[in-house]
Amino acid sequence: MTGVSERAGHLIAAMAERHVPLTPRLAETLAGLEQAGRPADHPFWGRGFNLAGAAIGLTRVLGASEFWRGASEVFCSNVAEPILRQAAIRTGAVVLSGRAPLPGGKRAPDQHWVSSFESEVDRFLETEAPMGRGFWAESGVALYGAAMKAATDRAIPRGQGRHRPHPVPEPEPLLCHLLYVAEPVLPDDAALKQRLQRSRSNARRKRSGFRPKEGGVNGIRISNRVEDLPDATMSEFFMPPEAIAHRLLHEGILVRNRPPFRQPRRDLLSLCLCDRRAASEATAIVKAAWCDAALRLRIVLSQIGQDKSDLLWSEQTGLGVTSDHLGVENAEFPSGIDALAMKEHVRVSMLSRSGLLPHFADTLASAASPEPTDGPEDAALLARVALARLMALNPLATGARSASELPDYARKLCFVTLTEGTDAATIADEDWPALRTALTAGLAGVLEDRVIPVALIVPRVISDAAHFVAVGELAPGGRLEMTSADPDATGRQWVDEILGALSDCFIRCTIEAIDGRRD
Repeated sequence: MTGVSERAGHLIAAMAERHVPLTPRLAETLAGLEQAGRPADHPFWGRGFNLAGAAIGLTRVLGASEFWRGASEVFCSNVAEPILRQAAIRTGAVVLSGRAPLPGGKRAPDQHWVSSFESEVDRFLETEAPMGRGFWAESGVALYGAAMKAATDRAIPRGQGRHRPHPVPEPEPLLCHLLYVAEPVLPDDAALKQRLQRSRSNARRKRSGFRPKEGGVNGIRISNRVEDLPDATMSEFFMPPEAIAHRLLHEGILVRNRPPFRQPRRDLLSLCLCDRRAASEATAIVKAAWCDAALRLRIVLSQIGQDKSDLLWSEQTGLGVTSDHLGVENAEFPSGIDALAMKEHVRVSMLSRSGLLPHFADTLASAASPEPTDGPEDAALLARVALARLMALNPLATGARSASELPDYARKLCFVTLTEGTDAATIADEDWPALRTALTAGLAGVLEDRVIPVALIVPRVISDAAHFVAVGELAPGGRLEMTSADPDATGRQWVDEILGALSDCFIRCTIEAIDGRRD
């Protein structure tokens, strides 16, 4: 192709094969972007990086260093190509400059189509409105994932795994919209704020809280210590004083065993286990709500002295099982921030800097898919994968004595999603003690201790009348039905309110578990 560089010619031909027009000038600018040290500084396409960064709260970060050069290929397919398609639609008729001759269409393009087409492309890059905030949010997550993948590949020593395929993360469009476009509306609950204040006071007094048989009687033992004499059994005092003294000095006397209060190495382990093999809209809403609640809980737990806590998400998709971890320790946030009032730019920025992305929104699972099951076996499998990810971290950082040992937690909480109409969901709604026993028994082999389960029943199909139900001892009243506060709410308002209601449920149950009222 004459008049353009070799790389620009390849881009024009490649786009034409996909029925996407690309003028020589735009092709040259796109080729120049690939060589730019800081993609966001490119005079034309750099605006795409800036818009994507603003949509996910990474203004003046996304594309502002050489780290982002690895995202140029994904930029062409996920940002430039959709914009070029939309510009072609607005222009009406364009010319495809492919390598193969193409017959003329029914409508010949205007002789000035190039200038009109390039003006449309320029307009799409000026503000986020023409393509929509959802498009730029999804593009930002995709660019983030591509840059991280490129950096990871560069870090792998030559000959140690570079031959293995490392797919570029593919963000889930619906989840990206729910995370970055929707704005969860939490119920204005003064009781919850008072509970948080009370939890903060309790945490200052004693971090680990009370547990059964801690500080109380837990059997009988033999002791030679004079200090244990007040705890001696009544049978020992039927002997004369001389015999008691002889027993105390030589054989020991029977005393009540009072083990001291435990001081666990960690505070709270919270898991949310979700079956997303059907990839329904309802489970995407639950995932987005968990993410919102986890970001808020990270602040709350840090403020009430429960910073040695771990929040885990584990899901099973049609491709496999994957999990994510959000730790509370070393979390950075503005001092004095109100976690329950956090919204808009602050919430979005904190999400992008939390470390959850891009893996959290990736549709490619990281483990082989197990055989389909329906019941407590699912929960045990997902919990095992989540804990494996947790233990893959530095064991010393999680308080474990070894990489294979689960750290000692003061509280263990597990949310399990169940689809409405399934046998497990029916049992949860009609006979919760039976399902609780099955879940607890199934998880005991993985969590090595008693866990407090909460079932989340999600609808099969999302509609304005759909509702979510939380069942368990930690749920207010034992059963909490969640829907929009406004019966006339539809569309975006309904999504925002249901996200807020679910997020509030996660927070409430977690605080209730920390208070230890439901042991």
